[in-house]
Amino acid sequence: PDVPQLITADPGRVRQVLLNLIGNAVKFTDSGGVLASIARVRTETTNRIRFTITDTGPGLREEDMERIFEDFEQADGTSTRAHGGAGLGLAISKRLVTAMGGTISVSSRLGQGSEFVFDIPAISAVEAPQIRQDPLSGRHAVIVSKNLVEAEAIARTIRANGGTVDLATTAAQATP
Repeated sequence: PDVPQLITADPGRVRQVLLNLIGNAVKFTDSGGVLASIARVRTETTNRIRFTITDTGPGLREEDMERIFEDFEQADGTSTRAHGGAGLGLAISKRLVTAMGGTISVSSRLGQGSEFVFDIPAISAVEAPQIRQDPLSGRHAVIVSKNLVEAEAIARTIRANGGTVDLATTAAQATP
């Protein structure tokens, strides 16, 4: 209930991190379940969104938790890895979270499951600086086309983005 409806963040990066973490949790959980949650974390100086992915999988050993976010690392270091993968998902997730100004961590108990948590700065969309809504505001276009249907379709797009349009079927009509 305290999580804002809209935040200013990189949706592609957030999506990729969630896909990696949830995908791993599902892949390694043979019984039990996976829980994904989101919460707002406020301090006097920061406002963050916390994503938590908890699973009832096999858990991680202490030494695995220390290296799990490194490239090509997997908790199952055997040559017959049952779950496949290149060991890049968590390393990529850490880079993406760091690039967004956030942090990522893991806690785990062997035989009981793992919990991956990442926090990113959260600027509520209503608090964020307003992005220009009409990218073509103040712009004028002249469309020269013999195909009126095509010209009107392009003109609608330009108008929808704040621009103005003149239509012409010949170059002579287009010149002022």
